[in-house]
Amino acid sequence: CEFCHWNDTFIIPARVLHSWDFTVSKVCRASKQFLKLMQKKAVIRIQDVNPMLFVYVEQLNEIKKLREEMMIM
Repeated sequence: CEFCHWNDTFIIPARVLHSWDFTVSKVCRASKQFLKLMQKKAVIRIQDVNPMLFVYVEQLNEIKKLREEMMIM
C-alpha cells in the first residue's frame, strides 16, 4: 500500500546468503529501517545458514581461514 511502500530499496540478506545475489530490491519502509539497523551487526552465522557458500566464494573462504587463525592466537 502507499503507506508502507515508498519505492525504498535495499539488498535482501536471504538472497545474499542463498544465491550470493547483491541486487537491490524494493522493500517496505519498516523492512528498510530494520535492515539498516541490523546492517553492521554480525547476527547471522553464514556457516550455519549456507556452508556451501565458502566453497563457491573464494574471498569468503579466505576470511574464514583468517578468522580461524586469529582464534588460535
